[in-house]
Amino acid sequence: IKIYYKFIGFVGELHITPTKRWTALPPKNCMVCGVEYVPGSAISKYCPICAKKVQREKSNESKHRSREQKRMVCIELSAKNDRLSRTSMVIDNFKYAVGGYFKAQFKIMVVVYVLLLAGFLILRVHYAFLLALLIAFLDFLPFFGTGTALLPWAVYKFMMGNYRLVVGLLILYGVTQLVRQLIQPKLVGDSMGLDPLVTLVLLYAGYKAGGVLAMIFAVPVGMIVINLYKAGAFDYILDDVRILAEGILSLRE
Repeated sequence: IKIYYKFIGFVGELHITPTKRWTALPPKNCMVCGVEYVPGSAISKYCPICAKKVQREKSNESKHRSREQKRMVCIELSAKNDRLSRTSMVIDNFKYAVGGYFKAQFKIMVVVYVLLLAGFLILRVHYAFLLALLIAFLDFLPFFGTGTALLPWAVYKFMMGNYRLVVGLLILYGVTQLVRQLIQPKLVGDSMGLDPLVTLVLLYAGYKAGGVLAMIFAVPVGMIVINLYKAGAFDYILDDVRILAEGILSLRE
């Protein structure tokens, strides 16, 4: 109390009249409903009822905006994960396709080696095991084959007059090529998970498109395209093509 009266006396000496802490503001009209009300502050724009409604609407709008932002973030993350999964699937399929193709070629090389070894033993060729292995390895390589060694060898023996060995080498060459062409679609298809007929079509298409090199990559690339189609990677393109075709047909009608 002493401090209060001391303060009042000090204010009196300064000729300042103490006023109330709160003073009523002049009435205003609500910006929503137009009703006249006494505002609680100078920045007030709405009557108490409308103020609650506006605050509730802003809160709902903020929640809706937040949910929309979260939904867009989820969509972006889902699209990113989808792209990553498709990229990972393409890489895995490519590895599986290339690995399966070379595995099939190795099996074919083993079969060719057995045929060459049997033929050389029948023809009584010296170093039959080593020669069969080297020629089978040449057959494994893309740009070579059994004919790379057997045909020049047959020509040389023909010039030397050893006709029996010439006929044997030519027969052996024909047998290895025939067996290779018969078992290649089956072995490649089994190693890569493709139907033998599809494998044969891919090999033929690759050979016609770019020769032996294209034939090597035709099966792995074909397998990747088939797996992408099964995974739905081309659904958007197919839908656009279908819509375009329907539009063209409707214009003709």
